[in-house]
Amino acid sequence: MTSIEGPVIGWLLTKLGPVGRWLNRQVRPDHRPITGRQRSPVHQYYSFCLFVAVAPSDSAGHRLPVDFMSAAHDIVADQLADLFTESADYSGPDLVRYCQPVPGLANASSWISFYPTGLIELMWNLAVPPSTTLPLDETLSVLGRLHDVVRSEAYRSVHRHRRFERWRRLDWRIGVNALAVSHDQGGSIWWTDLATSTALPTKRMTDPRPSCGPDGYGSRSLNGVSCNAPLPVILQPFLEELLAAAGYTNSDDIRRCANDITAGV
Repeated sequence: MTSIEGPVIGWLLTKLGPVGRWLNRQVRPDHRPITGRQRSPVHQYYSFCLFVAVAPSDSAGHRLPVDFMSAAHDIVADQLADLFTESADYSGPDLVRYCQPVPGLANASSWISFYPTGLIELMWNLAVPPSTTLPLDETLSVLGRLHDVVRSEAYRSVHRHRRFERWRRLDWRIGVNALAVSHDQGGSIWWTDLATSTALPTKRMTDPRPSCGPDGYGSRSLNGVSCNAPLPVILQPFLEELLAAAGYTNSDDIRRCANDITAGV
């Protein structure tokens, strides 16, 4: 549902008093659930990680804790059992979290967290230094799995439905940390390459230093996305900015490559 903006609309809603305030809450997204995310892709880790946060654009009421926790556990058991272990790392009224150890990296794990606001956070380990190549096909596969989750009826059971739930929209934040700590070299290193089955652009800087802001890649295009939007709508802005961060310099080639990649998902 498209948000209603403008001074005339604002004036009218104010004049309507309590009814106007109720209408304002229904038609204007507040984007509060996404602001509750705990981590940012700019931090350093011991591996290169895909970070994803997705949440309703509009605040919704919480369900009873037992119903929220049950819904979160059902999502993992029914849709993500091949990615995460059967037992939750933590389960409480404000958070349900599942972790999966990273092979070859002690005390590290990939994880997914559910919140009663509808916010889901995912951290997925992609590469462990000294490897500095991001497996792009795996990245897109994991994003596709999360995209399936938030389109499911099970996800709608995590939080209480709003009156206009069928027009529900989602905010996405997707990023990769630029630096990781290398045990072999004793310092921080950048990721340097992307590995994918699709041909990458040819024009590239000789020594790129990727960066990723706290809102990830393509965030301006990933506010208020329809819950029914196909996966390429989510991937296109993410891929374009990821390729630019990787040092590719021609915008036409970047967009063409992103289109080719999304056409195959």
